[in-house]
Amino acid sequence: MPSLGVFGQGSAAKLYLPVRGVQASSLTTGYLTGLCLAAASFDGNSAILTASGTAGTLPGFIGVANADVAVNGYGLVQCWGHAVSIFMSQVATSITFTVGDACVPGAEAGGCASVVPTYLNAGFKFIISSGSPNTASLAKASNYMGGIIRCF
Repeated sequence: MPSLGVFGQGSAAKLYLPVRGVQASSLTTGYLTGLCLAAASFDGNSAILTASGTAGTLPGFIGVANADVAVNGYGLVQCWGHAVSIFMSQVATSITFTVGDACVPGAEAGGCASVVPTYLNAGFKFIISSGSPNTASLAKASNYMGGIIRCF
């Protein structure tokens, strides 16, 4: 099992998990990630992007990529603490994320959503929006928010 790294003594603590990116594309900074639950890669270290439409990725939701992780490369996923930049999933309608909204993996791979969070499917792990209101919709190709990650 990989070891956890805690950083931030004297300030708000952050918890990181080292992972290996096994998706066909890199794990992008700020994108939601999960453990790969496919039999060939289910080793507790292999990570992929999460998406609510892919039920197999939700139980493995572990946090947010701290920096880009190349295909078959290693990097850190933040599992706990405040993150400045978290990717928001595009949604079919205009939705505003406000401070205190709970977010879980959304329909877009790597994005989060606050529309009827499915806590059970995400293993009761979630992100609490902490920034100023942000809007997600199909019209916004990419949008980010700050949040408190609670995936541990």
